[in-house]
Amino acid sequence: MKGLESHTFGECLKMALVADIENVSTPFLHINQLIENKKKVNRPKDQIDVSAHVS
Repeated sequence: MKGLESHTFGECLKMALVADIENVSTPFLHINQLIENKKKVNRPKDQIDVSAHVS
């Protein structure tokens, strides 16, 4: 995943928040990793998310 090349899937999974959605454990990328990805992808909608997180 862009911006997370230095992390393995397992490392990301260990840091993930896991939510139970209709009896299915669903991992969500840690916010810091998500922001790193959004910075690297750099789409206009991602730039909005990054600036909102910094504020």
